[in-house]
Amino acid sequence: MTEAFLSQDEVDALLDGAIDAGPGAAHDDAGARLDDTVRTFDPGRREQLVRPHMPVLELAHERFARHLATALTGFAGRKPLVSASPARIRQYAETMHEIAAPAHFNLMQLEPLRGHALLVCEPQLVGGVVDALFGGAGRAAPWLEEREFSTAELHIGQRIVELACEAWQKAWAGTYPLVLEHVRSESHPRFIGIAAAGDLVVSTRFDIEIGHGGGALHLCIPHAVLEPIRQTLYSTQPGDTRAPDRRWIARLSRQLEAAEVEVVAELGHARATMADLMALKVGDFVELDLDQTLQATVDGVPVLSCRYGISNGRYAIKVQSFLTVHPDNPNGAPHGER
Repeated sequence: MTEAFLSQDEVDALLDGAIDAGPGAAHDDAGARLDDTVRTFDPGRREQLVRPHMPVLELAHERFARHLATALTGFAGRKPLVSASPARIRQYAETMHEIAAPAHFNLMQLEPLRGHALLVCEPQLVGGVVDALFGGAGRAAPWLEEREFSTAELHIGQRIVELACEAWQKAWAGTYPLVLEHVRSESHPRFIGIAAAGDLVVSTRFDIEIGHGGGALHLCIPHAVLEPIRQTLYSTQPGDTRAPDRRWIARLSRQLEAAEVEVVAELGHARATMADLMALKVGDFVELDLDQTLQATVDGVPVLSCRYGISNGRYAIKVQSFLTVHPDNPNGAPHGER
């Protein structure tokens, strides 16, 4: 007779635990931990396939907030408080749903990348800066959200955009040469489309407090536009801001200067048909078309502009100028301007 696998006391303990926990509950710590870490995944939402955390981008946004605060201090005469919210990757339609119109919508060119970005100044921000400029407490008029911007308000909004472009360039210095250039301004998002409704964008909100008021500045960049610098944005190193290794540069320069290259100068050329070549005999002459100025090349690349002649009884060329820009020869003509 086989022995029972579980005693009666163990069976009673298991039944009591199931009754206390309820039907379908997990009875071990591993199962409980698994339930806590399970997340729903919808294949139809593309933002779940993109890594949400971009360390370099978030660091640049923090620097942008500091530089923008400094620029607005000199412009409005009052030190604002600028804070950057974490960048969010979501659909373009969701981002536009959170921004109320009318607002100061600006189409921006993101150089040197191919594509456009959207920079939006909320009416409260524009009105707060206007109020601060005229000695107020930075509060926007309550009816500003219900009407179009005036000419003065449009001018102030444009000035805020210019300060934002300058702060953006400073924030990315040493990381990647990203530059925001203003293309045009509109009062409604339907006149500016930087992406389709379902396309993914990287949106960031910058809250700006001026005195007792203020508003927000929204920056929206299509995720596809940032694709060429994806490795830089996801890198754990916030750009190469270290000083260059001077010893390595000097050693590399010496090795390059000692490298031997073959300089080729074509003294002349002639055009002939196949029949002319077949008719040539020993002693015949071929007339060459000689130019007064020659181009000396290295591996097919023009590098020198020179003249031909004789030196010490040998054919030679005399250098007139460099065809490529060289720091030691600022007077040399750049290649393409010869």
